[in-house]
Amino acid sequence: MCGDGSLIGEGRNYVQAVKHYENTTLKAGVRNAHGFRHKFAQWRYKTLTGWECPAAGGPTTDQMTPEQIRRDRSVRFRISHEPDTGGLM
Repeated sequence: MCGDGSLIGEGRNYVQAVKHYENTTLKAGVRNAHGFRHKFAQWRYKTLTGWECPAAGGPTTDQMTPEQIRRDRSVRFRISHEPDTGGLM
């Protein structure tokens, strides 16, 4: 999908690539695009588990039952492998 595994184009460093991304999304009228990914992942987590994710005020693993911990890990893995989320929170 991204050739050699890098999303940073030839001749650019990380900062230049991020600035290019930000400028491109701003020109398209999209602000805080990365925040949308987080919000979607949090919504998806709640949909699949039935409770808020820890980053949104839900229980942390030390507050979960063993079954909830298994569910948490399974859901995080699932979300991280779904298209267009890239990861959880």
